[in-house]
Amino acid sequence: YMPEGAMAAELEELTGLFKRVTSNDWRDRSDGLKELETLVVGCPYMPEDQLVSMFDHLVQRLSDGNSKVNVQALSVLENIFPALGESTVCSLNTLVPAIVTNLGSTNEKIRFAANKAIDSLTHSMDSASLLQNFAHCASHGGPRTKHVMLDRLALIAPDVFRMRPHLVTKYLVPTSFAMLSETRGEVKTANTRLLRSLWEVMGPTLKDQSSSLSPAMQSKLEETLRQAGLG
Repeated sequence: YMPEGAMAAELEELTGLFKRVTSNDWRDRSDGLKELETLVVGCPYMPEDQLVSMFDHLVQRLSDGNSKVNVQALSVLENIFPALGESTVCSLNTLVPAIVTNLGSTNEKIRFAANKAIDSLTHSMDSASLLQNFAHCASHGGPRTKHVMLDRLALIAPDVFRMRPHLVTKYLVPTSFAMLSETRGEVKTANTRLLRSLWEVMGPTLKDQSSSLSPAMQSKLEETLRQAGLG
C-alpha cells in the first residue's frame, strides 16, 4: 500500500522521467533510464496503468538508435523484473516480443543483455504466465531467435505441465509440432530438446496429440522421437 500523497509524488516523478527517456539527446535518455530503474526498484508498487506506461517507454528504448541506450534499457528490465514479480504480466504481450527481437540482434552486446533480461524475467515470474508469449515468439520470431526460444520453452515445460497441463497441450505441443517441418539444423536440434522435455512429463500421450497432423508430419514426429531415443 502507498499513501495517496506519495503516489501522487511518484506519478509526477514518473512523468518527468518519461520525458527524459524520450529526449532527443541520448545522454538524457540514458540518465532517465538510470533514474527510472532506481525509482521502480525502490518503490515497485505502482498502479497498473503506470506500470503499462513505464513498460511502453522501456519497449521504445529496445529499438533505440543508440546501442548504448538499447543495452541500458535491457539492463533496467533485468534489474526491475525481480522487484515487480507477477505485476509484469500486464505488459508481457509487448515486452516479450521486443526482448526476443533483441535476442536476434547482430550486436553482440545487445544479444548478451537481452539474454540476461529474459533470464531475469523467467526467474521472476510464474512459468505458466510466460508460456503463451514464449511459444508465440518461438513460432513467429525471426530465424535467429527460434532455436533460442525453443530452448527456453524446453526449460519451463516441466514446471508448467505440473501446474497447468492444459496450457502445455494448448500452446506448447502445437508449437513443437509446427517446428517439425523446419529444415535449419539449430532449430531442428532445439525442437528435439523440446520434444524430449515434453516426453518426460507427458510420455506416450504426446503422440496422442498428433492426430490432427498430416500423415507426413505424423511420420516426421515418429522419426524424430525414435532418433531421440523416445517412444
